[in-house]
Amino acid sequence: MYGFQLTANNGLFTQAITSGALPNAILLTTALAPAAATSLAGTPTVFGVFNFGITSTSGPNSNLTDYRLTVFAAAGSFVFLEGRITDTNGQPVRNAAVVLTDTGVLKRATLTSPLGYYRFENVPAGPGYSVGVSSKRYSFISVNFNANLNITGLDLVGTPLP
Repeated sequence: MYGFQLTANNGLFTQAITSGALPNAILLTTALAPAAATSLAGTPTVFGVFNFGITSTSGPNSNLTDYRLTVFAAAGSFVFLEGRITDTNGQPVRNAAVVLTDTGVLKRATLTSPLGYYRFENVPAGPGYSVGVSSKRYSFISVNFNANLNITGLDLVGTPLP
């Protein structure tokens, strides 16, 4: 359940979403009693990052405020992660072994494409993941992260081996 309240402190305002969108099942509502307040509330049915703008209006005056709401994946749901493996010159590293591990027993591997891209599907949402890369020509530093959202751009850069 998510809840957020906007309260005007200098008169009656109306608020409306004028750009972007809220996640499904999150609603913008306005109450006039006991004080004028606008609330965002609900239980989202999707996860991701949602950018939206709320315009507050009082007579001829208005103000647009931009917001970002991040809804994390619920326990038991799945996310994907993807990225690109390159060298220090930005050139793709093909056929590099990319290994995904978690704090438990999950360990998956894939090879990069000819353009250095990789992707893991159906990753259980949660904390404690690591991505490492193995290559005959480059060394890489592993990256630790939480898989609470779909992750794009999890890129790693390799340093040439001596």
